[in-house]
Amino acid sequence: MDPNNAKVKVREAEMALSSGDIDRAFQLLSVSLASNEVEKSRKIAILESIVSMGFDRRINDSRTINKKVLQLLRNVSASLKGSGRFMSLYGEYLMQNKQEDSARYYFNKAVNLDPNNFQTWINLLDANYNAGQFNQLTQDANKALEIYPNQPMIYLLKGTGEFEQNDHLKAEETFFLGRELIIDDQVLLAEFNYHIALNKWKLGNNNKTEFETLLKSNPQNAKFFFGYANLLYTAKDNTAVEYAKKASELDQRNPEYAAFCADLLMKEKSYQLAKKMIERAIVYDPVNGSYLEKYGDIIYFLKDVDKAVEIWKQANEISTSETLQKKINSKSYHD
Repeated sequence: MDPNNAKVKVREAEMALSSGDIDRAFQLLSVSLASNEVEKSRKIAILESIVSMGFDRRINDSRTINKKVLQLLRNVSASLKGSGRFMSLYGEYLMQNKQEDSARYYFNKAVNLDPNNFQTWINLLDANYNAGQFNQLTQDANKALEIYPNQPMIYLLKGTGEFEQNDHLKAEETFFLGRELIIDDQVLLAEFNYHIALNKWKLGNNNKTEFETLLKSNPQNAKFFFGYANLLYTAKDNTAVEYAKKASELDQRNPEYAAFCADLLMKEKSYQLAKKMIERAIVYDPVNGSYLEKYGDIIYFLKDVDKAVEIWKQANEISTSETLQKKINSKSYHD
């Protein structure tokens, strides 16, 4: 068989991957998958496998693979430009790498090529939400509902977009419409109840009983505890910290939960506990400047001024602000 045959190169690439020769594997794949000799379905199956490997931390070379995947996708995109599945896969890769705006572009292409793929619509709506494009989220949700008028998940995402735009009356209507469509899905029902309860607070109905009943029914749902803690904090309710602790306890890998809990603990002067929580946040998000700044604040209140200033300087290298500069220059805390 001709060694230059694209199908032969695919097999050689698979062997190179298995032996750990990542550079060789990607060189072969870039050539072979751009060729028309390999069927589109085969190309996509290989790409799905490679993308998955890039996020599988059980594989020693996963991070190296992940970095190389982007160029591979670019190289083969011309030969797969009419494939909705390829565009969706490209978006999924970007989404998992926190490139939500770029992901939206490819999910949009995917739904235009294959508008009857429900999961691609959900991916597009999720990308809009994660990118903070809430108006676009509601617009795209309305388009999705033209095709899937009985899918509650689309109503949930549409209502969330309306909620984030402070259109709480419209969000309430959307959440209630979506909840009515649920059939035998207690997890999704709980999600709707959570968002309805959140929305009621924004409408001025601060019903603690409703939220606490929801939490009793979902005692392992960290997001629900975190959301309730935020509401209580905004309402200047001192019990917020207990719910924040619970959220962080349930999801110990979530840096946002840990950092929020640290902030509340610092405000009540529980500095040692706050230090433990902010250190956890930094473990899972070490390049977050606001977390490092908060860490410096806590260390300052623990009376180690020199270390606090050192940490503030590290935070300043990531992201700066007038307040942070004042802390560094004066070697003291400023709110």
